[in-house]
Amino acid sequence: MEAKIIGLDYQGRGIAKIDNVVTFIYNALENEIVEFKIIKENKTFNEAKTIKIIKASTDRVSPICPYYEICGGCDLMHMNYDSQLKFKENKVKDTINKIAKFDVLVKPIIKAAETLNYRNKITFHISNSRIGYYEKKSNDFIEINQCLTCDSNINNLINEIKKIDLTKVTNITIRNSKNTFENMVILETKCDIDTSNLKSFSSVYLKINDQYVLKSGSSKISEKMNELTFNISPSAFFQVNTVQAIKLYDKVKEYAELTGSENVLDLYCGTGSIGLYLASKAKHVYGIEINENAIKDAIENNKINKISNADFLALNANQFLDKIHVKIDVLIV
Repeated sequence: MEAKIIGLDYQGRGIAKIDNVVTFIYNALENEIVEFKIIKENKTFNEAKTIKIIKASTDRVSPICPYYEICGGCDLMHMNYDSQLKFKENKVKDTINKIAKFDVLVKPIIKAAETLNYRNKITFHISNSRIGYYEKKSNDFIEINQCLTCDSNINNLINEIKKIDLTKVTNITIRNSKNTFENMVILETKCDIDTSNLKSFSSVYLKINDQYVLKSGSSKISEKMNELTFNISPSAFFQVNTVQAIKLYDKVKEYAELTGSENVLDLYCGTGSIGLYLASKAKHVYGIEINENAIKDAIENNKINKISNADFLALNANQFLDKIHVKIDVLIV
């Protein structure tokens, strides 16, 4: 079957109308003509995959990843980077328009200098002691030797992980600090396992029934963002693209227009990185986060960086009014 793609949905799938039924086609771009195969029929729409590109879009590029056609890790590698950014910009506009019911100025996305090997954290699945991902919309396992979205150091560590017995491991998470060169591995399992061969990791954890057990090394790793240092525990959120995170925080600082007289509230603050990044320009910073371990990290990061005008509280976001009794001038979400 053939179809012309009339648009993209929010997942980046091509949209076509086949016999008046909307069909979402993986790996198809707007204005392309593709040969496709239906893989799932629903009451109001169908899902399909591209078999052959009959007429290609000028936005199409050849994915550099050898697993791209089958792996479920990435969605847009067949689209050039500038078009990806425009797609995501429009996605934000459409979402706000449809849900919040108003138009909003969305400025063009700030480009990344590197579009590969940028992630400082990745989670792999384990199947029969193999490391990999699952195929899109499937339980079929795809073994991989490297992931091109990961920091190169993470890819180098995959071979070391293969040295240990993975038969009782279900998932593996690796973190790598770009500027301190520290790294952490978390092996999800239901029992204790031998990790003594993992010599290259700064921190080795087991995650057993949602509890983190330190096997060797430091309990946390650190990362530097400009002049600030941040400690990161195994369960804490930290921006996965360190270089872009600095651009993001600089943009937040620019928009906040702080003069030194403002009280800043950072909701969902994680390890406190944004709030601490702004603290030198603010009167006081308050960080709110429901994850107690992240708040412990935020308090520790506050001390490490010798910042005296910041407080962090482990609360649900809707409880902050009960605990913070000052006028908030700038809110970050």
